[in-house]
Amino acid sequence: MGQRKNYMSKRKVITLAVEDSFSSLKRIEEFKSKFQSPRYTIELIKIKNTFIESGKSTKKNIQNRQAFIEHLNEKVLESDADGAVHSFVNFPNDFPNDLIVAAVNRKDIVGDVIVSQNKTNISEIPDTIVIGTNNVRNNNQLSLIRNDLSHELLTDSSFTQLLDWYSSNKKEKALIVSHDDFIFSESPNNFNFSRLPIRHFTPAPGQGSIAIVTLDENKPSKLIHASLDNPRARVETMIEHIVFSNMTPKNSANAGIHAIVRGEYVHVTVQLFGKKPDEYIRTYRDLPIRTYAESAKEFSKELNKMAKKK
Repeated sequence: MGQRKNYMSKRKVITLAVEDSFSSLKRIEEFKSKFQSPRYTIELIKIKNTFIESGKSTKKNIQNRQAFIEHLNEKVLESDADGAVHSFVNFPNDFPNDLIVAAVNRKDIVGDVIVSQNKTNISEIPDTIVIGTNNVRNNNQLSLIRNDLSHELLTDSSFTQLLDWYSSNKKEKALIVSHDDFIFSESPNNFNFSRLPIRHFTPAPGQGSIAIVTLDENKPSKLIHASLDNPRARVETMIEHIVFSNMTPKNSANAGIHAIVRGEYVHVTVQLFGKKPDEYIRTYRDLPIRTYAESAKEFSKELNKMAKKK
């Protein structure tokens, strides 16, 4: 027993820089538990996100999120950490050449949910209830299938802020949020939730996925890739990212993109929203898994052409 204790004390440490927030830490702890190595262990370097500013525009919030991603990446580039943990839904298109995505993983359940203390079936909710959303995509999706419901867009609000809005007055309310935001939050126990159908509420690209970024081809990157990378999650997430990043900014704004592996193909569902109702597009493709990167780029081109004709 003493020998084993001595052996365990010699394990080397792989350090991961991660945002110091309840939801981020809860996400990474789930995946950290899957890391298995007799010689290495993982330690988290928790970093406060000082780039968060309340009451800012969507554009400013996006800039702040990108600034924090760069801040975490700097920790890796400066050798203060072996890797950095990012939510893939905020993953940038431009990336330092010295870094690689060593691991991608995602939840088994990806999508949005409706949350309430009462009924949570979207088709059964009475029109007296007000729905709160924190992004334009969910707002547009709700309008398409339940335009009789009143809804309030609380742009870029955290789940905690949505809960504050929920309890702010005596009106009956419900929330639409990502499944991740709900289960990885400090939400009250008395809330019910129901999953929303993907065909009507297609998730944001990269939703439910995390990426671990490391320096290219070093020992920690190989260990992280071997232990934490999920090939299926990588294919699904990368297709969503490729489709999104190869569309024009006008077409990709507020897009829903969801990929799921089905045998030798990847089924990709897309929702695009224009400024007018008749500019709405909902379509899908089955892309060959062997050529998924090239096929995803071609699909993006098709989507741009379809949007141009609207």
